Formats: sequence, C-alpha cells, structure tokens
Amino acid sequence: MVDFTWCNEFDFRSEPYERLFGRSAASGFQHPIWLARVYGQLVPAKGVHPAILTGYRKSDGRLVYVVPMVKRSFASVSYGEYADLGVMDYCSPVVDDWMAKALRTDRALREDLGAAWRQFTIARLQKLHAENVRQILGLQSACCTTMAVHAHSALIKAPFSTWRETALTDSFRRFLDRKRRLLGKKAEIEFSVATNEETIETAFRALRAFHRQRWTNSLLQQEIYYDFYRDVALEGSRVGAARTYLLTADGQPAGVLFGLASRGRFYLLFMGVNYDVFRNYSVGLLMIESAIEDAIARHERVFDLTIGDEPYKDSFGTVSTPMYAAWFGPPAAARVASVAQGARAKIRSARTRLVTP
Repeated sequence: MVDFTWCNEFDFRSEPYERLFGRSAASGFQHPIWLARVYGQLVPAKGVHPAILTGYRKSDGRLVYVVPMVKRSFASVSYGEYADLGVMDYCSPVVDDWMAKALRTDRALREDLGAAWRQFTIARLQKLHAENVRQILGLQSACCTTMAVHAHSALIKAPFSTWRETALTDSFRRFLDRKRRLLGKKAEIEFSVATNEETIETAFRALRAFHRQRWTNSLLQQEIYYDFYRDVALEGSRVGAARTYLLTADGQPAGVLFGLASRGRFYLLFMGVNYDVFRNYSVGLLMIESAIEDAIARHERVFDLTIGDEPYKDSFGTVSTPMYAAWFGPPAAARVASVAQGARAKIRSARTRLVTP
C-alpha cells in the first residue's frame, strides 16, 4: 500500500512536499520553509546526519507521509531523534488525510510503518500530541511517557472586544488597561507588523539585544540560531508563514514579538522587551494582547503560546494540552532512556528560548 523509505536528502521546498503539507494537519514547525532551513542551516552546524522517513502510495506514487529525523552514531549504536535541535515546540509527522485514515484502520500498514523504525537501535521522539504517537510509530513497541511541560493555546474569534470580555478576567483587563495608559504617557507608542527586510532586521537586532539584557542562555546569542530565526522571519514574511511584530516608543524599538502562522493559527516563539527602560510597564503582556487583536483581524482561530507552563499564559484564557515523549528500541534501554529524559526535563526549569514577558 505504501513504500516507506529512509533518505538522507529530501527537498522540503519541492512541490510534492508542499502539497503533502497542504493536505496534512501538521503544525507551522513542519512548514516547508521551516524544515528546509532546519536541514540547510542547523543540521550541518550541529554535526548530525539527516534521516527522513518518507512514504509514497504504491498505487499512484503520491507522497503521503514524512517524518523529519536526524541520526547520531555511537560506536555500533544508531540513535535517531526528531529534527528538533532545540527549535521546535511540536514534533508531528506530516500525514495526508488518506494516510491518517488508513493508519487507523489498516493493521498491515501499521506493521509496515513499525518495521521501518528498525532503522535505529534506539530513537527518541518528544513534544508529541496524543494523536501523533500512533501516526509516527505504527505498531512499533515504544515506551511512551507524559512530558513535564504542557502546550497552551487560546481560541480566538471576532470581534476582539467580545473575545476580550469573555476570555480575560475583569481584573486582568483592568490591569492591561492601566499599563497601556501608563505606557502611553511615557512615550508615543506604535505596534505594527514588520513587513520589509530592513524592518525585520532591525526588529531581530533589537530582540537579540533585549534578551542579552536579561538572559545569558538565550538561543539568540548563538549565531547559528540567530541566523536561522531571522532567515525564517524574512522568508516567512513573504508568504504569510511568519510574522514579526515591532513595538516602538518615540520611534525606537521597545519590544519585539515573533512567531509562525499556519492554518489559522499563530505560534508565539519569541518576545523581547527593553527591560532596562520599560520593566514596570508589562510590555510583554501588552504585546500579546495586541498580537491577538491583529490575529483576530486576520481571521485566525487560535493563538498558540506553545510549550512551557509559565503562569502568564493562563491569563489569556488558554487551554492546557499534555505533551508526550516516545522512546523505542530494546525495551530495557528505552525505559532507562525515557526515565533519564523525564528527570532531566523536570530539573531543567529555564527554557533557553525564553518568552516570559
């Protein structure tokens, strides 16, 4: 029914993949631009090897399935993991409707998919939604655990004023109104989407500087990650796959908010504020509210604050979703690896992407 093949080269900008992505329910982290730049910029820099699982339907040769992975080798052990490399929040397979339905009903197809994963001695897949686990593994035996962090997203709808009244508490609305008035008294404020290369470059330089004020472990301080996110922002802005918001005070950058956009959903990835000047004005929260207003005006349906259990996310009426990790390989090794990864996730309390307002 489907030919599953592992390959070390794949064109994520190709027409077959773009069509598959369009037919799938995959997230913005599987967009052709994002994955093309992950494999083009991050994979070579991180010293890992591409390993992409593809599935082509035998009857007509249509691409119906892709899982972007990378491979590491330790002596005789082949270790595979999703091509996350520290930049993805949702690691889902890219599966078209026909394939998704077939996986639910066809045991032989699930067996073939499970057999394909024997490419690795042991493999790790994390940041999975519940429905993705079987779509990835088929009938491959896996140790599946709940991750220590959740995803948080807010359903949004027009008009913005009604959403604000129903989703936010009275006290939080008053808090935002008060902070916005105070900020307006301090400077002339403008919040807008950066739409040209020069403005996006300016916004990212400011974002990097703002992170440097508060954190030493921000990914943006590393050139390979800074270039990756900036390039995604530049290319994505041309096709509506990424948006960079810039807040200026008296014409100077005061805050930046960056994220992906796909299928009526906006994914918040980075925020940064000139904390030295505006630390008492809750600029991060105000930018989120303004970005939600803009998303509603664009007829988007979900504002996704992505992975991480920061308390501020609850203030925007978000729904919490559990995330899962799966290990497979020799049962004892998979269990040990799963327990070790879970313990490490609980110990690590600070996320290096840092989106706290």
